[in-house]
Amino acid sequence: MIGLCYGNYGIIYHRQKNWGKSAEYFEKNIKIADDTSGLSASAVIYFSYGKILAEKGDWVKAKPQFQNALKCYEKIYEINF
Repeated sequence: MIGLCYGNYGIIYHRQKNWGKSAEYFEKNIKIADDTSGLSASAVIYFSYGKILAEKGDWVKAKPQFQNALKCYEKIYEINF
């Protein structure tokens, strides 16, 4: 639940175009998700953070987030199929 709150704060700050605060909360969210959440939750978080960074125009930082999301989805596929 705490990770979800951090993600929501990240989205709120993103909509306010406060990129620093948005990144700060998404990074906290990722740290918690990596430690406690399943692959599907982590994939969504990585993708959302990547999307926000891309919207900001920071493709250098966005690309690894999209790659991390893809890795999570690939692991989910391997487990289920």
